[in-house]
Order: sequence, then structure tokens, then C-alpha cells
Amino acid sequence: MCGITGIVYRDLNRPVDRAVLKAQADAIAHRGPDAEGFYL
Repeated sequence: MCGITGIVYRDLNRPVDRAVLKAQADAIAHRGPDAEGFYL
């Protein structure tokens, strides 16, 4: 099983905090498979 997380802002000038994305990915790491990646 795998999972996808993300953040969407309507304001295109508002930056996405990579640390928040990492925390989201860490929260579902137990779901597998065995890799992660980020697209900003």
C-alpha cells in the first residue's frame, strides 16, 4: 500500500514548507512501499 500527501494554496505566491511535507510523509511511512519523493 502507498500514500500521497500534499498542500495546495490558492495564493501562488505562498511558499510550501518542505518540513511540513516531510512531516506528512513521515506520518504515513508505515504504509510503504520503501521510497519517498517530493515535488514542489
